[in-house]
Amino acid sequence: MRTILFILTLLLCLSIFSQGVVVNAGYFIVQPSTNVVITGNGNWTNNATATLNIGSWVRFSGNAIQRIQGTNTTAFSNLDANNSTSVFVQRDISINTSLQLTLGYFDLRGAITTLGNTASVTGGETETKRLRSTSNAGGTDDGYGIGTVRTTRVNPTGNVANLGLDFTPAAALGNTLLIRGHLRQAGSGSFTGNYSIFRYYEIQPTVQSNLTINAHNYLHAELNGHTEANLQMYQWFNGGGPNFWTPRAGTINTVANTANSTTQTNVLTFYKVTLGSITIPLPVELLNFSAKCDNPSIEINWQTASELNNDYFTVEKSPDGLNFTPLTMIPSRGNSSEIVEYSTFDFSPFSGNNYYRLLQTDLDGTETYFELITVNCSQENIVEDILPVSPSVYNVDAIVRGKSGSNYTIVLTDVLGQIISSKNIILSGSQETVNVYENILATGVYFLTMRSAENQISKQIVIGF
Repeated sequence: MRTILFILTLLLCLSIFSQGVVVNAGYFIVQPSTNVVITGNGNWTNNATATLNIGSWVRFSGNAIQRIQGTNTTAFSNLDANNSTSVFVQRDISINTSLQLTLGYFDLRGAITTLGNTASVTGGETETKRLRSTSNAGGTDDGYGIGTVRTTRVNPTGNVANLGLDFTPAAALGNTLLIRGHLRQAGSGSFTGNYSIFRYYEIQPTVQSNLTINAHNYLHAELNGHTEANLQMYQWFNGGGPNFWTPRAGTINTVANTANSTTQTNVLTFYKVTLGSITIPLPVELLNFSAKCDNPSIEINWQTASELNNDYFTVEKSPDGLNFTPLTMIPSRGNSSEIVEYSTFDFSPFSGNNYYRLLQTDLDGTETYFELITVNCSQENIVEDILPVSPSVYNVDAIVRGKSGSNYTIVLTDVLGQIISSKNIILSGSQETVNVYENILATGVYFLTMRSAENQISKQIVIGF
């Protein structure tokens, strides 16, 4: 049986559909300068072919959730989100001229919205009128949807398509895909339970070039529990090992709701940036925690680089590394942004191995354990230590001191706990210089940790500041 194609051509300047638009067969053609207004909770459902000519508008003006759906994609000329609740994008679409935000949320959900190479987001975003991405039926779980809005441009610069990322490349990027998403980004390394704000950007250039991020915009509704004054930009990075989030130096403008920073070229062929904060990875930034024999006692020392709402530390001890008892409690500074040194003594150490761990308690009772360390004063009095040697963005060396013939593990991590490199060595003497890492490192704070059978020592290093 021959299929009869049904062609509907809208010639009116204004066409109102309270029950939505459903294209199930044939062609649905919207002429230039025509407004298709969908009110109430009406949806746009395209299961066939919809042709929306240049200059036409589809306006969602409902008062309940409205959906863009169907088995076929739709290429809109202009789309107006003027819904007091949300417009859900439930299948991939394209917009050739303008995505206008008039009222409510344009919820990307799990679909891709592609803007044409001259299209832009208009109307300005506010706390209650913005792009976002949710996943549950009610659209209340901000930051959980994988939907994105994206556009492709040649040699982009500035605030491309008004997507809220203003950047200047050091050199022309060529044909470049710019993606904006709102899925919260998980931390790396030891901080996979921490998450970014509800916005990130990804730039996929043809030619890699370092970027100056003039403004990474954000809204308070996207902060995801981060304190605005503590925001910091992070770049998804690879220096030759695993991928990890590395913090980038920059400033936060809490009046304009923007962050600025720079990116660094790395092994990855794209740049992805988001905002986190300097406080969520740990309430206390621990520089080192060590113990040494001071016969007949053991001296225990630690340093912090910053403290936020810290109440006190508890040093716990154990003969086997499993069963711990409190040794002492040390009051803290409470809040500090400078290096603070702490020390205490164990005047009754166990014979053989002594295991210590540090427990930090916040003012609200929240507790955080730091890594375990071990010392054995019954063995030969050997000085174990690791000393960074002129670290740079291209090379990290360290002097390792210990017992000749003993095995030591040297680990380089970033501020989020992500392991960048790890190597085992057997000392040929009481000390030797070891090349820990020879590759590009981003500007930032890192930690060198030496582990032996009896001890663990960490030292902070600063790259590029």
